[in-house]
Amino acid sequence: MASNDEVGRFADASRLRDAGMCVGGAALCLVAAGTALAQDTPMSIIAAQVRMQGHTCNEPRRAERDMLASRPHEAVWTLTCENATYRVTLVPDMAARIEVKK
Repeated sequence: MASNDEVGRFADASRLRDAGMCVGGAALCLVAAGTALAQDTPMSIIAAQVRMQGHTCNEPRRAERDMLASRPHEAVWTLTCENATYRVTLVPDMAARIEVKK
């Protein structure tokens, strides 16, 4: 039968292991969240929308908002990809209007 001292050491080791797992898990979550946040830029979001609607966007390079063409609830962007440039009008709850510029 184990002595109280041995049981206490086992419990301490178990708590230490559990604490280490929590810290390691939290660090992994922070790294994953940071990676996800870094990818959610206007450029990557607009490029994904363009691709979902059947256009090719190899290596998006730049996304610039056209403030003069934009209106309330309609954001107009110029998306420059390696292979083409698109004028993209984003309207909530609708497919984007995409025009190929070159």
